[in-house]
Amino acid sequence: MNHSHKSQGDISVYIALMMLLIIASSVIILNGILSRQIKLTQDIVASERAYYAANSGLEEIFYRAAKQFNTDIAVDSTLVYTNINGDTSEAAYNGQASVNLPAGTICADEIVGSYANAKRRLNINSPECGE
Repeated sequence: MNHSHKSQGDISVYIALMMLLIIASSVIILNGILSRQIKLTQDIVASERAYYAANSGLEEIFYRAAKQFNTDIAVDSTLVYTNINGDTSEAAYNGQASVNLPAGTICADEIVGSYANAKRRLNINSPECGE
């Protein structure tokens, strides 16, 4: 009777150790998956902010072309993002464009937006601009 009680205790310890091993393995695997997802989400956010920074540069070019009648426009500026905690981060844009005033055609060689490690480039070239 004592011998079977001891083997039941051994089995219980073995089962508890196996459950602990399974739980620990699950936590390690889940940690790896979540780390990759967090990095991917941060990259997507950085890419979107870089795109919107480039788009802001393009909007500035349109504004200057319409209001100031410049023929060669260069933009270089910084946008500030503020999150709900009040923390700020910056995105930058720069680029150049030329305007054909009689035709009203805007030819942007390249507008680049950057945020963190992401850069996004926008081009505007109509057939009148050439390649």
